[in-house]
Amino acid sequence: MLIDCLGKKSIPLFQKVLNHFRIKYTVVHDEDEGKPDALVTNAKIETLLSAGDMENSRYMISPKDLEDMLGYHAKKHKPYEALMAIADLCQNDCLPVEFSRAMNWVYFEQETEPA
Repeated sequence: MLIDCLGKKSIPLFQKVLNHFRIKYTVVHDEDEGKPDALVTNAKIETLLSAGDMENSRYMISPKDLEDMLGYHAKKHKPYEALMAIADLCQNDCLPVEFSRAMNWVYFEQETEPA
């Protein structure tokens, strides 16, 4: 199951709920290097990953953000714009390796697709 948290700042809320019900999860988010408020949120996410006895994991797109990686910038409709950028990159066989790694973490909990 995928949960769109509608922004990195909301991820800790979802983590608290998942931790409470002892549901294992993987968080995928971008680092947003150079954005001061991102440091605080990234630290909260890291702390909540190890709350309790669950072995949760995280894949952080680094150093910048998803938009730079995929080559688009949107103020509104970010999920839609991301999907359109991904579709275009796939069609042209130009999907960034870093994005593929992130998706492998989402689906397989490892950097590479299983054989």
